[in-house]
Amino acid sequence: MQLFKIFFTMFLYAMSVIYNSETKQEQQHNSTIQKAVTSTVAFDKNIENKNNNISNIILEDNSTQLK
Repeated sequence: MQLFKIFFTMFLYAMSVIYNSETKQEQQHNSTIQKAVTSTVAFDKNIENKNNNISNIILEDNSTQLK
């Protein structure tokens, strides 16, 4: 019976180590996804700002041509 308790305790310890390892990997994965989403949003905003700048330049150019 004592041997069973030792093996069972070792089994539970091993399971907790595996669970903690998987949890840490999942947190790192989620962090990577969050960084990718943040940089994509920033990149999209940058493109949007450049498109707005180009549109404003075209409008200004058209307005000067009409004068």
